[in-house]
This record gives sequence, structure tokens and C-alpha cells, in this order.
Amino acid sequence: MIRELKILILILSFGIFYSCQDSDPIPLIPGFSVSDSVIVINHPITFTDLSEGMADSYLWTFEGGNPSTSMEATPAVVYSNPGTFDVELTISKGNRSETLIKPDFIQVYPVAKADFISSDTIINEGKQITFEDNSAGNIQSWAWTFEGGVPALSTNQNPIITYNISGIYPVELIVTDKDGVRDTLLSLEAVVVLPTDGLRGYYPMDGNLDDWSGNNFHGTFIFGDSSSGSPTYVKNRHGESDKALTLNGLDELVDLGSSVSDEIYNISFWFKSNRVFPTYANNTDGLNQDPAFTEERWAIISRGEALLSNQFMNSELFIGAHGWELIPFFEYVAHNFGAVYNWGISSDELLTSYINYSGTESILPSDEWIHVVMNKPFGWVNIEFVGSAKGNVGNNELEGPLSASDEPLILGSTFRITEGWNEEVIHYGFDGVIDNLRIYDRVLSEEEIALLNRE
Repeated sequence: MIRELKILILILSFGIFYSCQDSDPIPLIPGFSVSDSVIVINHPITFTDLSEGMADSYLWTFEGGNPSTSMEATPAVVYSNPGTFDVELTISKGNRSETLIKPDFIQVYPVAKADFISSDTIINEGKQITFEDNSAGNIQSWAWTFEGGVPALSTNQNPIITYNISGIYPVELIVTDKDGVRDTLLSLEAVVVLPTDGLRGYYPMDGNLDDWSGNNFHGTFIFGDSSSGSPTYVKNRHGESDKALTLNGLDELVDLGSSVSDEIYNISFWFKSNRVFPTYANNTDGLNQDPAFTEERWAIISRGEALLSNQFMNSELFIGAHGWELIPFFEYVAHNFGAVYNWGISSDELLTSYINYSGTESILPSDEWIHVVMNKPFGWVNIEFVGSAKGNVGNNELEGPLSASDEPLILGSTFRITEGWNEEVIHYGFDGVIDNLRIYDRVLSEEEIALLNRE
């Protein structure tokens, strides 16, 4: 009996032993860590197994990494491209396995590279610009320097800066990433600030005829004989849509009223003509000898009655084209016709002296943006053809501002032009685009005019 009992106990002991061997009371729990989960490209990192359960094999999967898989317990991996990547670890023991996936576990950044964008690059005095950090890398700090700006220094990622004085200003940005790597960007002409002192009227033509100077000399669009039409806006010279006014040269003009042109010294604007001008080779005495000559006149800006005859021109203000020249002048009263022609500016001249009419062939360019600035009392005109280096012409007889008048300032036409000595009314409409009209009640410096040429 005792012998049989001992045999039974031995059998039970072997059963319990093998039962424990098969069930293994220690579960498999995968886990791991990494030497650095936020890195720059090509920076090696090491993964360390932290699993529980005495696993006897490992299989790593590294999205975006090199190597992409590993069977080591502590593999080293390099990431060559920026991004956010998953890491997967599968551990096994016998016929059992468990898997752990950590999504977006590794963040890989490019090497620190300073960069920024801004809400504007050309503004008026007193306006603000928002600078937005656009740097590459895991940037931890920013050091901005704004010459001419308020504040002049900032450590904000996206600072807002005010510019109160006209000029061209640099912006510098120094960035530092989490590893202490620094990079610097210096933009020498990041900001252009345009003058507003003495700005009597400002018409950017940005989808409306409003005066943005703050004086509220808003324009009125006139279509035919009424003001019920709607103006059309097109791309400006920078390619921005609905940022410039177009006129058809037939029955469209803009009335800016009379107050905006009181006591003005300076007018600046950009224009582009849709009309191609003929060539006149034999107009040696400045008189109207070609029958087509009168058909190629138009007014961009005018004020008051203009008298165009064989000998005289009488107008408070007229900036436009007469034949093949761009003719700007202020308050020409009973001046000789040839003297007026000394103000003609042809497109193929260097503009360093008066135009010579003896056989000169020239065509005012069409479909090209032209910047015109008239400045008094010096009586000189600065004409800039975009992409070309041009000078100026002058006439020192012109002094003082354009005086006050009840006549309205008109864009794109004249209200009344008397041809010869009859009383025929001709509008001489401008067929083209006008943008960024500025009117000042003071004389601008050459430096200020150079700024306007960047508008």
C-alpha cells in the first residue's frame, strides 16, 4: 500500500512539473527606449530593448530609418530625411510573440536654416509688417534685428514691426536649434517704406477708387455721361489681381474732385498704355503737320480746359501723350508750342537732355509699365521705364505749386479740349492701366522718388 502511494505521488509530481513548463507564468511585454526621439537628419540614435518576459528574439521595423529592420537587441539607426516616423518591435519566445508599435515616435528635422516671410515688403510710413518665421530645423530660439523698425530687436518667433520713416531697410534673423546649431539670414532690402509726409491723395487702385491718404478725397467713376458704371480692375505690374484700374479710352474716366489738387507739388503714378503709337520722322518745327497727329493724343491726368492749337497750349495740368511723346507740364499758359515740346519724352531717348525733333523716330512703348514723377518747384520730370536705366529732363521756368482751383482732377481724359480755334469738345481718353497714384503738397527728394519707383 505504501509502495503504491509513493508511485502515485511520483506520477503527480512529474505531471505538475511538465504542466508548469508548458504554461510559463512570465508574460511577454514588449518595450523599448531611444537615445533621442527628436533629431536632425543623419544623426545616429540607439534603440534599447526594455521588454519583459525573457524574449529570445527581436524584430525591429524602423519607418524611414537605415537600416529599416533589425534583429539586434540595441540597434543603431540613422534617418536621412525629415519627417515623423513609426517604430515597431516584435519580441518572441518559443511559439509566442508580442508586438509594440509607437506611432510618430521619431521626429527628424533638417539642419537649422534661417528663413522668413513677411506680410508686406512695401508699405507707407507708420504701417506695420508681420514677419513669420519660415526656418527649417528644430528651432528653439529666434533673434531678429529690424533696422528702422519699432521695436528694433525681437526674440518672438513671429514679430510685428512698425516703420515710421521712409527708406529701404534690412532684416536679420538668427535661429538656433535644440542642439545649439545656429544659422543667419540677412535680407538687405527686405522692407521699402514710402513717404507719407505731405501726402494729399493716395490711390492704390486696389479694387476701389478710395483715397488711402486719410483725407477722404475719394474718386468717382464716370461711364459715358453718368456715374452709374462700374470700374474694372486688373493685374498690377507685380502680377497681383484686381490691383490696378483699367480705362477703355472711349467713355470711362475718374473724377477725383477739386480739393485733392490744391497747392500740390508732386504727382507720382504708374501707367501702361494699350495703344501703339506711330512714328513721325519729319516734324522739325514742332507743329502739327501729320493728319494722324491729333488722333494719337490722350490724357492720363488733367485739370482744367486745355487749348491745343498750332501755336499755343493752355492748361492748368496735363500729363499725357501727344503724338509719340509723353508730355507732362504744370500750368502752362501761353507758352510757345515748341517750348511745350521740350517736355516731350520719347521712349528711345536716354532722357538726359531735351528731345530733338529733327527727324527723330521714336515710339512710346505699349504694354509696358512706366513710372512717372512730376516734381516742383524744380520743374523736372523723372520717367522710369521698368527694367531700364533712365534719367530726367527739366525746365526751371516752372516754380511754385499747382494752385487751388474749382476744376476737378480727372484721370483718363480731359473734360474739354478745344481743337484749333473751334469749340469742338474732345475727350482724348486714355486706353490703358493706371496704378498707385500719389499726390503730395510738398517737393520730394530724389531719394524719396527712388523709393516710389519700387512701389
